[in-house]
Amino acid sequence: MSRMSWRAVPGPERLVLLKGIYDRPRSPGSLVVTTGTSFPSGHAVAASVTVIAAVIALVPPGRRRAWWVLAAVAFSILMGLSRAYLGAHWLSDAVAGILLGMSCAVVTALMVGQIQRHPERRHRPA
Repeated sequence: MSRMSWRAVPGPERLVLLKGIYDRPRSPGSLVVTTGTSFPSGHAVAASVTVIAAVIALVPPGRRRAWWVLAAVAFSILMGLSRAYLGAHWLSDAVAGILLGMSCAVVTALMVGQIQRHPERRHRPA
């Protein structure tokens, strides 16, 4: 898939594409109803990207933000562990989901920060 076509795919659909590429079966004996493939854990991705992005967006930089980031990371880890405990995912699927979600939130925050610091670069003449 080319770089331009990948950018044209909205976020949630990218996860579906990623799951389709790996097509990893779920672990047997799940305690919850599951559908689809296992890798990466969509719950872990969604939880991680949401809590990390919320901390970045809502808590001003400083010592207080560091504590909130730790709490967000702990929540993300607990979400991933719960998915593995319930048998909905292999532990590696949950870890991948946590890392993917955190990466998406941090990369997006860095990009927004770059755009805000250099607003003149936003409008490039054709």
